[in-house]
Amino acid sequence: AVCLEWLRGPELGREQVRDLCARALLGVLTP
Repeated sequence: AVCLEWLRGPELGREQVRDLCARALLGVLTP
C-alpha cells in the first residue's frame, strides 16, 4: 500500500524508490 502511495505521490521521480517498490511487489507476487 505504501509503495502505491509513493508511485502516486511526489516520490514518483525517484527511480530508486520505484525500483525498491517494484522488487517488493515482485517478491510478494512471486512465491
